[in-house]
This record gives sequence, C-alpha cells and structure tokens, in this order.
Amino acid sequence: RKDRSTFDVNMWARLAYDANGREIYPSTSIDVTERKRTEEVLRAAKDSAERANHLKSAFLANMSHEIRTPLGAMIGFADLLRDPALTATDRSNYIDILSRNGEQLAVIINDILDLSKVEAGHMTLEYFETEVEQIARDIIQLLSMKAKEKKIRLEYERDESTPKAIVSDPTRVRQVLLNVVGNAIKFTSVGEVRIRTSSRKDASGRAVVDFTIIDTGIGIDPQQRENIFEMFVQADGSMTRRFGGTGLGLALSRKLARTLGGDLVVESSEPGKGTTFHFWIPDYPEKREARAKELPSNETATSAPPPSLENLRILIVDDAPDNRSLLSRYLMKQGAKVELAENGLVGFNKALSGQFDLVLMDIQMPEMDGYTATQKLRDQGYRKPIVALTAHAMSEVRKKCLNVGCTDHLAKPINAKELVFTIARLTKTT
Repeated sequence: RKDRSTFDVNMWARLAYDANGREIYPSTSIDVTERKRTEEVLRAAKDSAERANHLKSAFLANMSHEIRTPLGAMIGFADLLRDPALTATDRSNYIDILSRNGEQLAVIINDILDLSKVEAGHMTLEYFETEVEQIARDIIQLLSMKAKEKKIRLEYERDESTPKAIVSDPTRVRQVLLNVVGNAIKFTSVGEVRIRTSSRKDASGRAVVDFTIIDTGIGIDPQQRENIFEMFVQADGSMTRRFGGTGLGLALSRKLARTLGGDLVVESSEPGKGTTFHFWIPDYPEKREARAKELPSNETATSAPPPSLENLRILIVDDAPDNRSLLSRYLMKQGAKVELAENGLVGFNKALSGQFDLVLMDIQMPEMDGYTATQKLRDQGYRKPIVALTAHAMSEVRKKCLNVGCTDHLAKPINAKELVFTIARLTKTT
C-alpha cells in the first residue's frame, strides 16, 4: 500500500496476446487479508480445541483413578467385614478405612460440582461475619494430622493489622484456604507450611484481608506458574503420578477467590526451595446478610452423647431402599419408632393419616417430590416438623426447602449424630 503496509492477495494470471502478437499476462487480484486472518483464528481455535480434548482425556483418566481408588478400598474392606472370624480390632480398623475413603470420595465429587457451578455462574455467595483468625486456626487444626504424618511444621502467624472479622462468605474462604494449604502440605516433604494473615486498603479504600501461604516444598518452574490454575492440570504430568490429586483444587480455589472479589496468585516460587501463594478477599459490610434468614442451625459441634429418641414416631420418606434402611437403623438405635414411605405421594398420605412426631423428607423422588409433598402437607394444615434430606447443599436449595414449609434441612451424606440432635431439638426432647 502507499503507507508501505502489506496485505495478502490471491492472484490469477494467464497468457494472452495483444493486437501486435506480443505476450501479455492479464491478471486478477483479490484482497484476502480478512480471510487469512479468519483462517489464523480458526487454526488457533482448532489447536485450542485439540489441546482441550487432550486435557479432557487426561483428566478423565486421572479422575477415574482418583474415584476408583477410594471406591475400590471401600468395596474391598466392606467385603472383608463379612468375615465372622474378624477380630474387634480389625473390624474397627476396616470401618475407619471405609469412613476415610468415603470422605475422600466426597471431597472429589464436591470439587467437581463446585467447579461446574462457578463455570455456569450459579455459585451463590452468602455474606456473613467471617472471623479471619478463627478460620486460619481452624485450617491449622484440620490439617495438623497430615502435617504430623509428613513430619513438617504447620504454623499460623497473625500480623497486628489482621482484623477480627470481615464480611464475606466464610464457607468459601475456608474452602480456598483448605485447598491451598492442603496442597502446600502435599508438595512439602521437609520444613514447614505457614499461614500468615494481614490487612490493607485497596485503591478504592476498601479493607482487604491477605492470606499468605508459605511452604518449603518442591517449588514451581516459572514457566508453569499459570498452568497450575488451569482445570485438570498440574505443573507437569509427573506430578499426578508422584503426588496424586485431580488437578482441580487450585483451579477451583482461584475461581472461588475471584468470585469473592479477590484473587489467588503465586507470589514467588523457586524449584526445590518452596512457594508462596497470596490469597486476598475484600470486606463487603454492605452485603451482610441477617442470620435470621437462615434455617435453624444444627448442633453438630456438641461433644455430648446423642440423646434418646425413646417413643418418638418418625416417618422416613425416601425412594432409595438403602437410605431408608440406614436412617431407620440410626433412629431405632436411639429408641425411635420408625415408619417408611418409598415416595412423596405415599409419604404425604401416611403423614396425614398417622400420628408422627417428625417427618424426614427426601427432596428428589418419583411420583411426588419432597417439595410438593411438603407444600401439600402444609396446605392441609400439617404442623409437625418436616426435615428436608437432600444431596444438594447449596443455599438456594435450603431456602427453597424453607419456603415450601420445611422446618430444617440436612445435606446428604447424613451424619448420624447431626440427624439425632436435629430431631431431638425439633421435638424438644433435649
């Protein structure tokens, strides 16, 4: 062009002759700059799709391993428990193994579900008072056993600028810290992992809390620092083979941190010497939610023995036979009298015709779901407590349960002690 810039053309020329018989070459040129640019975009998209497909295949293979490993242990040790000659010590050990692997499986599934919610924009935050130091100390307590097993120190440092509390989503803040600190412990064999808290003001004057997680682990290659935050990716393939894990933890943690209004970054790292992660969240006092809007809290923290449910009549409405059997055993062990219903319609009719002290209502069922059954019972004037049982622990599900008339909500897998204390509280037997 006149401005000396270049562009792409397709040119066609052919041999011809003018009136004097001389060779000439008439030609046609078409500017194809945009087409070439589109081709480059499509080529990049194709490469990206192929890479994503490769990552998906690697993820599915890794996820299959991560899920099948605890599942295999659970099935195997459940089979061993059938042995009538088993000693009491072995039986106790096998039960501990079953429980431990079940919890591991639950963590994996929860991470997958949380990631899908964040990606779809369906992650709902609940803004309450979030005690900064308490959360950090909770993480230390939760992970102290893992640190002891690896013979590394796990410590907390509180800068004097750290506030007592800010307004954020304490559940998600705790989840990010648990992932990042747990990851630091996993990749540290010698030395220590430290959590440090402090506070500052951002450019707009809003208070921001900083969590700094420092480890003396294997470190991260500079070229891989951003890759570790991609879904299904660890710094390199050998990490999965050496240390295990799904590659979801840090990806989910960064997405949660950004959903909270902050971020999670690698502040510094040196291979062989350790890594420092920086996680920060702003204070949103204007978003504070009233606790009164919540369903009544469950008394899971108590260390007291489960109370007696002697002579209480409880209706269990659940379409899964194994769940009905499990819940029945929990309750009958505490002295309750139990009746069963296999779907919402049967449960609705039984609740109206029987004299029950409380109804345990599964939400997702055939014939009639738990929402409908509860709503219809309340419309008919049923006033006894109804406790929703659901595998969905999201806040919108809990609120929907409350809106249709449920008295309380318990998320599956059901904790036996939590179940008994909730029933005792709602029927005033404690």
